[in-house]
Amino acid sequence: MADQDDLPLPAVSPGDKKRRREFGEEESDWDAKRQSRNDGSSGRQYLDRREGMRSAIEERTEVYRIVTERTQLIFTDLDQADLMPAEVNDESRMRDAGWAPPEVVEELWTQKNRMDGLFDEGKGEMYYKLRDQKFPQDRKGSAKFANRAGDKLWQVHCAVDDTLFDPLPPASAFFDICGGPGAFSQLLLDKFSEMRAGYGMTLRVGMTASNDYWYRALERHDRFHIIWGADDQGDVYVPENLAAAAEAVKNELVSVVVSDGGFKIQKLDDKHMENLQELFSGRIILSEFTLALNITAERGHFVVKLFDSFSHLTVSLIYIAALCFEEVYIVKPVKSRIVNSERYLAAKRRKPESETTKFCGELLNHLHARIYDFMKDRPNEHFSPMSTIPVRLLQEDTAFVNCITAMNVELGNKQSSALKEVMDAVDTALVEVRKMEARQARFASPPSASSSSSHQH
Repeated sequence: MADQDDLPLPAVSPGDKKRRREFGEEESDWDAKRQSRNDGSSGRQYLDRREGMRSAIEERTEVYRIVTERTQLIFTDLDQADLMPAEVNDESRMRDAGWAPPEVVEELWTQKNRMDGLFDEGKGEMYYKLRDQKFPQDRKGSAKFANRAGDKLWQVHCAVDDTLFDPLPPASAFFDICGGPGAFSQLLLDKFSEMRAGYGMTLRVGMTASNDYWYRALERHDRFHIIWGADDQGDVYVPENLAAAAEAVKNELVSVVVSDGGFKIQKLDDKHMENLQELFSGRIILSEFTLALNITAERGHFVVKLFDSFSHLTVSLIYIAALCFEEVYIVKPVKSRIVNSERYLAAKRRKPESETTKFCGELLNHLHARIYDFMKDRPNEHFSPMSTIPVRLLQEDTAFVNCITAMNVELGNKQSSALKEVMDAVDTALVEVRKMEARQARFASPPSASSSSSHQH
């Protein structure tokens, strides 16, 4: 499913829509008024707007080309330690993996950790308000598409020379993995009428209305086909569901595969786990890559949401993309909030089948099935493969190592700086909030005896 932050807002009226090709401008004042769906309830009236002045850090789309020196890859030992299941709740898998200096990772976590107490106290609205003032592009909503996710996909398309979706071979189809409620699919159907068909698989969530799985317009669309898989739940962790999806499109020319999977990271043992979002999302991302390699046609394209890229698991999946596609980019769209770890892999033009591309597909299917079997008896635990490629082979590819580390340092430092600005402003505002709360408590009338007894419980 798509992020909760990207759920649709009320539609923009035709008079308010602005047909802009680029998204580098601020949203209209009307859009700013509609983006106030926030968590938390304290502190709104006390925020000093001077603290919320726009940041000097530039909000822009960042693009990084990822290259590899290796053209062939086959290895025989699939049971070596690097490829085996490993615990997700392990900070060393990100901090010490070597794909960014440890101090870059630690500084990012330091700034993220500053948010924990604020949200636990119920004052998360202060963060959202000051974030949106510092970085106006972080506001919710889209004037063009069903929600912000559509903006992000279009910006990825523009960032790689407008070549992900146009031109495409005649009678092309697309597949939207983990795409509910369907902003990506709506964009593709609306903007590219030459697409013969679209397919989508997303997870059914218990006690959730059906239109939260896919937009009603997609459910009724004559060119969109919903696949729920062998278990009728759309769970991409299940190997049989991936096989069912591949079977459903076996006669299609799947020229575009998009994927926007993610979920809210919950506390574990009363401890915040947001720093490890990359690892907790690892199995979804592995599943998305596995299905993409199973169904993407030759010269087809693949776009998938990632988070941090500090772990061997994420980096090895990027490496597989570099082996199987002619061009690979990591794109941080301007509509993807500067303060979060989200970014997108855009892989252009699937290479013709070779021993290497065939091996990579079989490898991911094997690892995907193995982690599924491993987790059957561990329903309340969290594991993912340590990597999908022996780490030594990754480290030997100097060009690839340089691409990943440079990207991680630049994105990590920029995110840390942006978070620090926001949280510094929050801390300043909190001082005033605390003073106001103290004054209110000091001058409040003492409760009567009768009112005290009525609220004992």
